[in-house]
Amino acid sequence: EQLTTWGLGLSAAEELGDRALEGHAHRLLGQANARAGLRDEASDHLRQALDLAWETGDIQGEARAYYDLTWVWRQTDDRRALDCAGKALRLFRRLGNPVWEAEALSMMGWHQALLGDLTESRTSCEQALAVFVEHDNRQGQAITLDCLGYVEHRSGRHDRALACFERSLELCRDLGATYYEADTLDHLASTHFALGHHAEARRAWQRALALHRTQHRLTDATRVARHLSELDG
Repeated sequence: EQLTTWGLGLSAAEELGDRALEGHAHRLLGQANARAGLRDEASDHLRQALDLAWETGDIQGEARAYYDLTWVWRQTDDRRALDCAGKALRLFRRLGNPVWEAEALSMMGWHQALLGDLTESRTSCEQALAVFVEHDNRQGQAITLDCLGYVEHRSGRHDRALACFERSLELCRDLGATYYEADTLDHLASTHFALGHHAEARRAWQRALALHRTQHRLTDATRVARHLSELDG
């Protein structure tokens, strides 16, 4: 739905000849492609969004484009994703936008965790979470709690991980944020599996798989289906 909507939005912006609006549409179309796993298309749109942001002096658009580029590298190159998130953070700080600073910090925390920098990741996420709570940004809280749960899982503190994931799921479901719910269910299942809770792991992965397929996230769906196959085996 996002791919269709923002494709139409880009066509309308081009017809209007509004360069700033074209940059905005390219960015959101790039974001949708990245989340669908279409990395080449996403990279192309987001690079065009950056060019148009520079051309029109849109610092907010530049910051958001760097933030969305983290989604391009999300599953293939954590160092590049972390670099893009860091560039976004510096620009958001120039703009004095604390909630988007927290968004960038949370994204940095995720890729720091994947790179094994668990102490740095926990620090980034705790700073982000404090800002999200202060500004009552529940989606930001949900995403960051998921990352903190992953850090606790990687640290072997599985009970703390479960608590973070359950709170994240509660927020996701309250918001109807099914994209992030799918990710958290996947992480929750991994923690249940590590604890030997195979029935709970199976239920969480089955729900995650259904959401991934609905969202056309084929890479994620294939990975989760493999987990289920291995679990059943």
